[in-house]
Order: sequence, then C-alpha cells, then structure tokens
Amino acid sequence: MTPRIARRIGWCLVFVAGFLAGCRQAASDHLESQVAKADKPVLVKFYSPECPYCIKLAPVFDALTKEYAGRVEFTTINTDVQYPAANRHNVSGIPTVLLFINGQEQQRWEGQLSPQPYREALNRALSALLLPRQAT
Repeated sequence: MTPRIARRIGWCLVFVAGFLAGCRQAASDHLESQVAKADKPVLVKFYSPECPYCIKLAPVFDALTKEYAGRVEFTTINTDVQYPAANRHNVSGIPTVLLFINGQEQQRWEGQLSPQPYREALNRALSALLLPRQAT
C-alpha cells in the first residue's frame, strides 16, 4: 500500500468517525445559511484530508462533538473541495476552527490541537446564551 492510499484510507476513517459522532460535512454554499439560522453556537473546522495536523485534530473534534451534542452544532469544511467557503472566511492555514454565535464569528483558532481552548470558549458561549433565559 502506498503512503497516498494509506492517507486516503485514514481520511475515510476520520470522515466516517465524524459522521457517526454527529458532525456535519457542510457544502460551502450552505455554511452561511447554517450559521445564520443556528440557535446555538456553531463550531466549524476547516481541514484537508492530506494535512497531518488536521488528522491529529480529528479525534479532538469528534470528542467535542460527543461532549457538546445537542448544545453546539459542529460542521467540517474540506478546503480541498470547498475552497470558496475557506476563502470567504479568510482561512489561510489549516486546520482552522471558527466559533460562530448568532451568525457572527466570535473566535478563531489556527493549528490548535488541544481541546481545552475549545472547551473554554464553548462553555463561555453557552453560559452567555443561557444568562438571558435565566433572567426571564
């Protein structure tokens, strides 16, 4: 088996694991409408199946998908196929993860592989969204 075929098989396994965990693969033209219509935070991962750091980030993203299921929407964008979406969001390196709240980009990470910064930002976002409801 050549290294290229092994990478493709690895990418397929990462994609299937993400799909089973509840992470969506968004088409570039649907990303904006998905983010704008979301009533909860949206975490979007821009990646390439050939990128070693993206492959390392995949299990972290999948774990977050399971941990925040039902409270946060998770989406992935393959920049090799959906370059226009990456270009619209000024993604210059991969992996890049964007956090959207109420349709607006709130935070951006480039090359971050540790889950802790994502958890902190998601917990802050969820707390901020719950505060107005609790005051009512």
